[in-house]
Amino acid sequence: NMFERLHPFMIMGLIMIIATAIVVLIGLSYNYFDELSVTLEASDHERGEFNRQAVSLLRTGTFNNGGPGFTTNMLRGPGYIITLAGSFFLFGETLGAIYALNFFFFILSLWILWRVSIHILPGRWAFLPSLMTAMFLGYDTHVWTRNYELYVLFMSLFSLKGFLRYYDTRSPLWLAVGTAAYGLWILEKPIMLYSIPFVFFILLFWHKRLFQKKEIFVYAVIFAFVLASVAGLWMMRNLVVLGTLQLGTGGHSILRRASQVNYSPSHLAAIAMSFSLGDVIASKIHPAYPADGKPAYWDPAIESRWYQRGWYITEPNGEVITRMELDRRMYKEAFANILREPLKFLLSSPL
Repeated sequence: NMFERLHPFMIMGLIMIIATAIVVLIGLSYNYFDELSVTLEASDHERGEFNRQAVSLLRTGTFNNGGPGFTTNMLRGPGYIITLAGSFFLFGETLGAIYALNFFFFILSLWILWRVSIHILPGRWAFLPSLMTAMFLGYDTHVWTRNYELYVLFMSLFSLKGFLRYYDTRSPLWLAVGTAAYGLWILEKPIMLYSIPFVFFILLFWHKRLFQKKEIFVYAVIFAFVLASVAGLWMMRNLVVLGTLQLGTGGHSILRRASQVNYSPSHLAAIAMSFSLGDVIASKIHPAYPADGKPAYWDPAIESRWYQRGWYITEPNGEVITRMELDRRMYKEAFANILREPLKFLLSSPL
């Protein structure tokens, strides 16, 4: 049939056109195109930590010395910040530069996903994941957001592609490429640090017939060296500059979850309905559902404490502490809540 006769590049071109059309329709529907030329200052960019770091890098060559209104410190890696600074350099310090970068990584991700799928799915089925992703509004909408999720999507897929190419060719170069992308993925999503043993043993399993050969040692050294060079060096930078090996701060995230133990069963039921049924339906069937939208998912005081600009934070009692100290306190408060209501925490966590 005609689909079978189409060249693979033509099929991917059609998928990218579909993705572009959906992104454009979303942009037109919500007037995002009107924001393309809006400057960061006019859009209250102070609220965007990534924006401040990228502008600081572009203007001063540092991540945390941008002067008044830009001063910040960063735990996570510099990969996204560097690419964002490059987009600001090319397109100006506007929201359009952020959206253009998102779209670039989205289209690249569709391509890489196809190349990954070739290793797994037969024939034309390899195009299905890219087509489904192109039509998934969750990703299409992310083009018009001001975060790094599409950059992370690309790095995760590029890492997987590098490892699969290494599996096929046993090329040290592809092992290094896959590991480098994996390291950049870790720097942006620190929870991926926990995956290192699993990834290492998967790579080791691919060499199960080489256990008594020197190649296995060489490949292990390449993996460890590249990962240490990408992720490890930045962790050492954090230790020297910020006094911690951490790549991220998770105290506020777990405190959000732990604060749910203070909610009534009725409130927790409302949260469950909000997540599963949506606010419109839930408001029709839950008698205590908020009339103005949705229930609070966690204690809003946590947000006001955490989302302050800069490295120094002012606690509600007026005490000024570093962001790292606040993170440690929030971990402590979260664990106190969990120990006080362990069963309630376990039952509410799936929400």
